[in-house]
Amino acid sequence: KAKQKSDTWNLIVISGTMGLGKSCLAHKMAIGLSKLNNAKFDLSTNMTYLREELRTMIDGSDDKKTGQLPEYSVILVDELVSLFFNRNFHNTEQIAMLELLNKCRDRHLTLIGCVPEFHSLDKALLYLVDFWVHIESRSNAYVFKRDSNPFAKDSWNINANHKLWVTKRIRNSVNYV
Repeated sequence: KAKQKSDTWNLIVISGTMGLGKSCLAHKMAIGLSKLNNAKFDLSTNMTYLREELRTMIDGSDDKKTGQLPEYSVILVDELVSLFFNRNFHNTEQIAMLELLNKCRDRHLTLIGCVPEFHSLDKALLYLVDFWVHIESRSNAYVFKRDSNPFAKDSWNINANHKLWVTKRIRNSVNYV
């Protein structure tokens, strides 16, 4: 809650293969975070699959900010990869959306996105992610936080964490929460 009250916004990504409960977990997290912030959460207004809807939720669709969600809102983006796929890094709409995400911190929004594969997201978006939840099975998930080391070229320590994962020592990761 303290992070959300600061002059920033939150981005949480949930990954895992199809059918493990990413959307269900995201929905439960969205409800819980909304309650913490005394914000309303409704799937019909706070959930999207589309880039243009997300842009409207964040910034409104016109000068009157029509469709803009209130400050401290939680937005659930199912299939986040459709909006920020790493192979579309040159797409002008994707670039504009990343720019908007970088500029909207004063709105104190929380964005929760679901993807099958975390690393399929645009590299610029990965630098904005605060927490990554990887669902390994229906009863097991791992939570990671971005490394805050300003000198780290890879704030997710992918190579080191891959070795820890393979040797079943992922809980020793500097990113593990």
